[in-house]
Amino acid sequence: MLRHSLPSVLLALALVACPGRNAHVGDGEGEGQGEGEGEGEGEGEGEAPWCNARIQSVNGEEVPPAASVVPAPLDNVVLTLDNSMPSRPEATIARYEWTVVEQPVFSTVQLTTPSAVSTGFMFDDDLGVDLAGRYRVRGAVFDSDGATSSCEVAFQAIPRGDFVVQLSWDTPTNDLDLHVTKQGPDGRFCIDATSFDTVITGLLSQDCDNNLDCNYSTCRPTSLTTTEWDGAAGRTAGDPTLDIDDLAGFGPEQLSVDVMTEGSYLIGVDTYSMGQPSGATVRVFVFGMLAAELFAEIDDGDWFEAAVVRWPADVSTEDPCIEDLTDADAADDCG
Repeated sequence: MLRHSLPSVLLALALVACPGRNAHVGDGEGEGQGEGEGEGEGEGEGEAPWCNARIQSVNGEEVPPAASVVPAPLDNVVLTLDNSMPSRPEATIARYEWTVVEQPVFSTVQLTTPSAVSTGFMFDDDLGVDLAGRYRVRGAVFDSDGATSSCEVAFQAIPRGDFVVQLSWDTPTNDLDLHVTKQGPDGRFCIDATSFDTVITGLLSQDCDNNLDCNYSTCRPTSLTTTEWDGAAGRTAGDPTLDIDDLAGFGPEQLSVDVMTEGSYLIGVDTYSMGQPSGATVRVFVFGMLAAELFAEIDDGDWFEAAVVRWPADVSTEDPCIEDLTDADAADDCG
């Protein structure tokens, strides 16, 4: 079923918000790091410490204080409280605490070092944020006088590129595989490299191989072959990449394309290894915005035919269209 189609926030926001004070946002029309002072909330006499939370780095690249930053899903985002100060010059910061306050639905991220001055995110065994959406983390500082203060940093993880598909599921022991295949010159949507017991069914999917199905076997960055979508030789900006192939956990699996070319693209999910039924959620992002979210309950041997994306030759005059296939009609959304 198509659960909703909503625009995503286009600007990433990193801010510091402290009780009783206004958050100060950096330059860039809502983008950037924030600055703010924490109100004293703990024990101890006199002023409270000054709490300052910010994004320290993205994928190992340092982010200067007050600089604009737009993380993407799977980026390794590190936060820090390193600019915080104790309540008085003679005191020191004795302890730090981090807590995730908000994260996207179905996100399973945890903090890597929640009691250190800086912390990152991780899901399964991977460093980084998992799903597109809003993340908000509260930091707290405790000084040697026993005084404490807290502040927050928030950002939107926004997919990069023309086209991104994310798959997540709700059972940690299952292995679901994302497939996106381009319609071939003969009109077929070929699906390849599924589990031995998967039965390819649906309105449009066919069990065949024409090197147009992007999946775990052909499309990872380390794959020896290239799923050829744009007609240019070799791995180019118009070809898809399976950014992550999640073998256990809740996902995500993610496919991305920097520059899409004209054509029709079918999105499906294979139940590669299943110990129990799963609820599978597919999110489709076009130019960084959430364009569709589709859901199905699936079991071992099932093939989830989710949607077809119709990509026009000129996106300046015509919008890409997403045809929901979960309603058993392949021509009611895009014609």
